[in-house]
Amino acid sequence: MKFPNQNHETPPTTAGGRFLTGPLVISSSFTLATLLGMFVIRLHDDEGMLAYQFAQVLFKEPLAAWFFQKLRPIGSLLMAPWAMTGFTVFLIGQKIWAGLGIYFLGLAVDRLGGKGWLASLIVASSPMYVVSSMAGHANIQGVAIAALAMALLAYRKFPWGAGLLVGLLPWVRYEYVFFSAVLAGYALFEWRRPGFFIACAAFPLFYLLTGMMYHEDFFWMAHYPPSLITPEPDSEAFVNISWSFNIFEDNIFRLSFLCPFWPLLAIRPLRGHGLLGKSMWLLLASCLAILIFFPLFKIFKFDYSLRYWLLILIPCAFLLAAPSKHARPLPWLGAFLLAASGAIVGAMSGASDHFAFTLLIVSAPLAYLLIVNFAAQRKRILRAALLGLLVVAGLCSNLEVLANIRKTTPADSDHKSALAWLEEKSGNDGLRDIYTNSHMLQALLDDADSPLAPHVKYLAQYDVHYELYHLLNKANGQYKTFLGAFAPILNGHAVWACRLANYKSFANDVFIIFDDNRFNRIYPPAFIKQIADPVKRTGSYQIFVGKAALPKPAGELGMRLESDLLAGPCKP
Repeated sequence: MKFPNQNHETPPTTAGGRFLTGPLVISSSFTLATLLGMFVIRLHDDEGMLAYQFAQVLFKEPLAAWFFQKLRPIGSLLMAPWAMTGFTVFLIGQKIWAGLGIYFLGLAVDRLGGKGWLASLIVASSPMYVVSSMAGHANIQGVAIAALAMALLAYRKFPWGAGLLVGLLPWVRYEYVFFSAVLAGYALFEWRRPGFFIACAAFPLFYLLTGMMYHEDFFWMAHYPPSLITPEPDSEAFVNISWSFNIFEDNIFRLSFLCPFWPLLAIRPLRGHGLLGKSMWLLLASCLAILIFFPLFKIFKFDYSLRYWLLILIPCAFLLAAPSKHARPLPWLGAFLLAASGAIVGAMSGASDHFAFTLLIVSAPLAYLLIVNFAAQRKRILRAALLGLLVVAGLCSNLEVLANIRKTTPADSDHKSALAWLEEKSGNDGLRDIYTNSHMLQALLDDADSPLAPHVKYLAQYDVHYELYHLLNKANGQYKTFLGAFAPILNGHAVWACRLANYKSFANDVFIIFDDNRFNRIYPPAFIKQIADPVKRTGSYQIFVGKAALPKPAGELGMRLESDLLAGPCKP
């Protein structure tokens, strides 16, 4: 972006340091409200749990974990101190990082002459950002570090710090490699500071060279990438993805859930934002294409998970709040029609599933214009109070919607039904171990302070075996070392298929099996019935009670252990 002073000196700050008021109030309000929200609703999500478990493994086996790219080593390192204190503290840390991301982006936009408080408000009002901060998604660190890198670029005083962050961003979240590429390209044409590019290359070179020594492989980054190049064969999550009008509808909903203000991008000029603004348009367009078409064409193991869409939240917020010489006031009738059209398109995604967000999609663009108009008044204290109130009110409405969704989600109600049965079973007959393919059963028991939580044994499914086998180095012992540290904390205590194959008795054990093709690829329904007796079928899960004695080891009763990747954890 072209700064006010064309000699590339540090641009002047807003008089009196007022630019601190908006981003600081909004980020503080967001952090406080989400921390208090933990006592209202606890969002349990397998991706949040995985981020927590990865951070723990980094402490247990630092070398094996550090050079496992899927673990996102920088992101896990940022959260490791929080994770070692417990899951609740880990979630607190995620909310602090979420607040910092809001603050850093506001500073960056304000320094460039835009409305920093508005950029912060747009991020804080994103329903997906709220969900990710509440659930503990690692994507939050991606937003925070990217926003900090932009702030350092905007201040132009810290080329080494900005370059270092841009260089390590892909190892916070690997999809942010596109963000790093755009920021590096902007700096190449606009900044031309050697220190930035030296720092930008520092971490990738350090990681590459130290990894070469650890893996004894010059091309280790390609041989052990951060994600599978293609999904595992016959993956149920990807086989059914094909082009249809539903893809269009669902992606409109995803965009609305990420940023309800998105219809207003239509009135932002493509020119007049300077080079950084053009870079953000490029990032927004390219990342939208990636988010839509990568899952469609099964490129990497990239699905339509909403958390991936946080990648484009910063460009959306920046473009809506950045200054532009070509922007013109929008007539109120035009504003209303634009907001209404955005709401209609958002509602197209399916009233039965997404109707709760229609009001949010309708009101957000109108609120945008009202806030901008009100902010023209020079009443700093009143404006700050309004901003804080808006953030808290928006969060409360989001949390209320989320709470209602959780109450009506079949998977969640099934888990609660299973928990009630377990408590009754343990009180009457007692039990030894609980075998399950649920990612969340142990976390739910632990959250309820149940004494059953330590008894949960996670039956690792086919996709878990497949990814670990192909993304870890077996030749240098990384595979065995990592699995040894990961198994005791993976969704309880993971039991690999080759270990279960040697069991000869499941007396007083309980099996809670949720319908999942990835589970059936190792443990067919006929096999489960040979080792346990069915006692209950409800919704998407079935409960079995283990048999006291098996006629032969479990592996000889119909388990599918024909491939090396399923036998891998038991090999010396």
